[in-house]
Amino acid sequence: MKKNLREVVIKICEFLGEHLDDTNLNKLVHHCSFESMCTNPMTNHHDVYSINRQISPLLRKGTVGDWKNHFIVNQNETFDKVCQDELGDLEIPFQYEI
Repeated sequence: MKKNLREVVIKICEFLGEHLDDTNLNKLVHHCSFESMCTNPMTNHHDVYSINRQISPLLRKGTVGDWKNHFIVNQNETFDKVCQDELGDLEIPFQYEI
């Protein structure tokens, strides 16, 4: 999604059997951008008082690969193992770096 949000939105529309003209597609892509979602109270949950945004904001940076700044090697290996154990072999091409 970070690489080409417009392409992802088009694929989701196709999956849902919907077609959007360019004007509405552009509006949807804009509203789904990370930057727009960060400023939208309906998507950033600034109204949820149980979330301390100073400690753990719902939407952080929107940067692919930022996990490296928070996980040490052992944590990453543990995370990968839990994902494998819980999800099995998914044919989803997760991209952890751009």
